[in-house]
Amino acid sequence: MVTIRKFRSEDQDAVLSLWKSGFMEMIPHAQEYLCGPRSGTPLVFAVLGGALVAAAWWAAAALGAWWPFVAAVCVAAALGFVNQLLFPLVLGPMLRSKLEHWPRMHAIERHYCKAVDAGRARFLVAHDAGDCVAGCALVLLGSEADIAAGGDGSSAGEAEAPENRHIARSSTATVSKVSVDARKRGLRIGAKLMAAAEACARSWGCARVELTTANQHAVEFYLRLGYTVSHHKRLLPWTTFRSVTMTKSLSKDAH
Repeated sequence: MVTIRKFRSEDQDAVLSLWKSGFMEMIPHAQEYLCGPRSGTPLVFAVLGGALVAAAWWAAAALGAWWPFVAAVCVAAALGFVNQLLFPLVLGPMLRSKLEHWPRMHAIERHYCKAVDAGRARFLVAHDAGDCVAGCALVLLGSEADIAAGGDGSSAGEAEAPENRHIARSSTATVSKVSVDARKRGLRIGAKLMAAAEACARSWGCARVELTTANQHAVEFYLRLGYTVSHHKRLLPWTTFRSVTMTKSLSKDAH
């Protein structure tokens, strides 16, 4: 039996472990994507290599010497090596190195408790019968950028807080930091977390919920929950690898 409750200070390590596990899961998917045909990266390297070989062929014919062509073929082969082997080998360690900074970057109480106390954010935790953390989600009145700029807590906690009664119906809530224990997926924990986040946003008087993800599996999950894609943001200029922003309208009579 999984239930949803508010974040407690003793949840910090378990929640951080969830985020790290999810991040580690994404690394091989990102590597596979960036080296695959959908990303556009191989095409860029192929065009560069082809152009180099063609230019070298022309130079070799003009100069009457074939060494430029041979050199160009070697460079083109090296470009393929960079894309298919060296790039993945560099990307993985580079991303993993960021994990050492996560305890400081994702100190939940330091970054969000003021916002929770101000009634502008709620950090939700899904737990099982043994009170083990099985998932989490952060719902904010506004965006994380608003919180960072506000300092005093532009993030939100109690949906019933008096200071929230003046909030206009046209405002937007942001859901982020959604994560579910890989060992407990398939139990609708993610759906329960999102339902709780939407209920919180609705009680604040928000007209819609917004979220952003670069995980294609997550996009499919949110589509099933009624979210629609509002726009994309290209993460790397030479690829089709994008983050997806999705929104869902909240009806007044939904529960």
